[in-house]
Amino acid sequence: MNELEIRHWVGSNASSLMPETNFTPEELDHIAMCIEHLYRWYSEGYPIGDFLTAVAQNNFSEACFRADDTNRKALYLYALFLANKVPLWNRKAKEKEIVGAKDVQPILVLCRNVFDFAEHGDYSNGVEAYGMDEGVVRSGEILDKYREELEKYERE
Repeated sequence: MNELEIRHWVGSNASSLMPETNFTPEELDHIAMCIEHLYRWYSEGYPIGDFLTAVAQNNFSEACFRADDTNRKALYLYALFLANKVPLWNRKAKEKEIVGAKDVQPILVLCRNVFDFAEHGDYSNGVEAYGMDEGVVRSGEILDKYREELEKYERE
């Protein structure tokens, strides 16, 4: 689903299934953005924050505690979206630890440093014995996957 489809889905379901809630256009935009992040987490491994992590993990009480006023009113929409639009979301949430946005940047900086050291530094003296070769390969893979996030983090 793209951003426009998600926005349409949110507006349509909010008005038909929750007419008494009367979401403002700004609230609908916020909900659509969060749902887009959930969809990207599922399809791309996009990092999500604490509230959306609780939603993805089907942890109702944690989601309630983490939700702002808008998201608290929209919990039903989040559950409906995951149940109907994202196949096997619950399995993914259980199988993989969810990486939050606040966790990604330090990990990426570390990966870049390990990868750069291996490419340009002194990569000798029994590195294989300590499993560093595997760590360097994995660091490169993580960097490739999240390079855009790292560049954004370093610009800020």
